[in-house]
Amino acid sequence: MDINNYVGAKIKDFRESRDWTQDQLAKKLNTSRQTISRYESNTRKISPDTLFELSLIFDTTIDSFFPTRTKVIIPNQLNENKANLLAAHLNKEFTDDDMAKILDYIDMIKRSKK
Repeated sequence: MDINNYVGAKIKDFRESRDWTQDQLAKKLNTSRQTISRYESNTRKISPDTLFELSLIFDTTIDSFFPTRTKVIIPNQLNENKANLLAAHLNKEFTDDDMAKILDYIDMIKRSKK
């Protein structure tokens, strides 16, 4: 995964989720529409300072611009066939956000059984 592509896509997602144009975001960031376009298309690398400013503009954390790092842990009580069935469903169609939700759900089930 190219991290710069991911960051650019997240900027675009945050912008579009607010129904802002590139020009509107550029004005909030005190830059040009072309710069926003370059960030989103990964033709310009974004600085940490600019990411910080964007996190304030979008009212989010800097971490939300980056993919989550998760490890899939198969519970010990699953036999190999059930583990293989579960793993077969975890393919490239799942986004990092999907995987985080799946892992949260598994954690919730584990906690409810304690």
